[in-house]
Amino acid sequence: MGRRVGRGFRIGRWLALGAGAVLCLIVYQGARAAWWEYRSGAPPRGPVSKPAGDQVVQAAAAVAFSTKHGLNIHGWWIPGKNHAAVILSHGSSANRSALLTEAHLLAGLGYSVLTYDHPGHGESDGKVDWNHDIPEALSAAVDWVSSQPTVTAGRIGALGFSMGATVVAAVAARDPRISAVVLEGCFTDAE
Repeated sequence: MGRRVGRGFRIGRWLALGAGAVLCLIVYQGARAAWWEYRSGAPPRGPVSKPAGDQVVQAAAAVAFSTKHGLNIHGWWIPGKNHAAVILSHGSSANRSALLTEAHLLAGLGYSVLTYDHPGHGESDGKVDWNHDIPEALSAAVDWVSSQPTVTAGRIGALGFSMGATVVAAVAARDPRISAVVLEGCFTDAE
């Protein structure tokens, strides 16, 4: 009888240890998710430097434009030769320099390229608001690019990465001035 009690006690102890380990893993994953959520809500702010030795970006002009609610948005403009432009929309916790590989590719093909910091990112004003301020900034970017004399109407595209891709999809669905869309690293829902 004593053996059964001891054995049951050991099995119970192992089950408790296993349950404790699972609980620790759940707490760890929750803390990790909270940290990433915090980082996407509070991305690094401040000056965005042009990479040294990068001739394409060094030739880019620093530009600024405003949203309809007065947020100042900062970016780089690389003029092209084919009268078409592509606006680059970075993901969360990033800035305009995150899509320089795409900027190089597009500029090399003759496109004008605008890469900018979303509100609450890099040098742009505002807070991180993926539902209002950030889509409004993309609309302001389309306004600014449309006003450039080297860009022909109907020849504006937008490329978005991750959260930037969701913004591009939403804005392009309602703005007919965006005639081409590229969505990189896009997800189908927030989960």
